[in-house]
Amino acid sequence: MPVSALIRAARNGDVSTVRELLGQCGRTDEDGWSALMFAAMGNHIECVRALVPNEIGMRDSCGQTALHLAAAKGC
Repeated sequence: MPVSALIRAARNGDVSTVRELLGQCGRTDEDGWSALMFAAMGNHIECVRALVPNEIGMRDSCGQTALHLAAAKGC
């Protein structure tokens, strides 16, 4: 499954592109990671703020949310 443009933007911390692509929320990569998960792991706070209303509670293939991932990393 190709990574969505929203996920790429969130992974790179590109908040303006994230805001433009919010219609892509809910898509995941091959591991079940959402844009919010990438933004949280990259400590891209503005991207996280933009994505939370649409992707909060999504779980990856291991059942973890963005909050679980960020907490485990120490963010």
